[in-house]
Amino acid sequence: MDASAWGAWYRDRPVLILGAAGFLGRHLSRALADHGALLTLTATTDHSFPLLLPPGERVRQRVCDVRVPAGLADVVQGQEVIFNLAGRSGSVASTRHPELDAQVNVLGALAVLEAARLHAPRAKLVFPGSRLQYGKVERLPVAEDAPLRPLTPYGVHKLAAELHHRNYWQVFGVRTTVLRITIPFGAQVWLAERDFGIANRFIQLALQDRPLPVYGDGSQVRDYLYVGDAVEALALAGATEASDGQVYNVGLGEGITLLDFARLAIAEAGGGRVEHVPWPALALAVETGDFVADVGRIRAALGWRPRVTLRDGVRRTVAELRQQRAQPTTPSADPPAGG
Repeated sequence: MDASAWGAWYRDRPVLILGAAGFLGRHLSRALADHGALLTLTATTDHSFPLLLPPGERVRQRVCDVRVPAGLADVVQGQEVIFNLAGRSGSVASTRHPELDAQVNVLGALAVLEAARLHAPRAKLVFPGSRLQYGKVERLPVAEDAPLRPLTPYGVHKLAAELHHRNYWQVFGVRTTVLRITIPFGAQVWLAERDFGIANRFIQLALQDRPLPVYGDGSQVRDYLYVGDAVEALALAGATEASDGQVYNVGLGEGITLLDFARLAIAEAGGGRVEHVPWPALALAVETGDFVADVGRIRAALGWRPRVTLRDGVRRTVAELRQQRAQPTTPSADPPAGG
């Protein structure tokens, strides 16, 4: 499939997005709705429904917590593509609460796989992995066959979930694809008390003309990806048989220091200032060092490539957030798990 043709493929196809109230889930939901998919969107409680697309002929809303396998059978039945975006995020948070992280990111992922095997055996299942599965790396950029030595429960659990997906493909023929995504960023709901990553936090702080806390000298290099490109990678993986059983890096493929990203956010937002702060002990203990993804495999296999530059992505995010502030809403946030 040509990378630009995935939109037409989703027309009138039943698609399930677990964790649709989360950052990636909301952006993916809107993109697939724009292309005419028949969507089932889930959140862990009905308090999160204001964050979802409104229900209608082509959109269903369902309460579903992946930690409760009994509720999965109903939502997976009849689906052709399942995006399991339900999960917990945050390396430090997982270190503080490893058991809860495992319940959602390992046992929850396994429950979804089992539900698909039993009730939707022909469906394609797409799961977002993480750059944190690699841990500290030996060289840049990082290819998929680099050693996997995660430093945090979050990275360990994402790796375990990935191995379960590969196992279900190899043993049961459940069609799965795992995308090891770097750091996605883009417009998000202002008042949701959720951690959407350092990039989103810096942009939001700059728009509020508040200090941007940079740990240490800010020389740590990261690979940031505009959310629209992440959504295209997810959608393309769901639509292509060539991705069955595969694992791909998904990132911009370019690195920038945290300090320079903070300066970029400040320049585009027209506010904020850098504030150097000492490394918190726990954050320093789990710091993985520099990371830039090698995205050659997904480009060669699926034709995907990032289309939005880092500066343009920050600029788009700033514009969308300003538009949100002009029309304020007060949505409820998901509970910490499952969204």
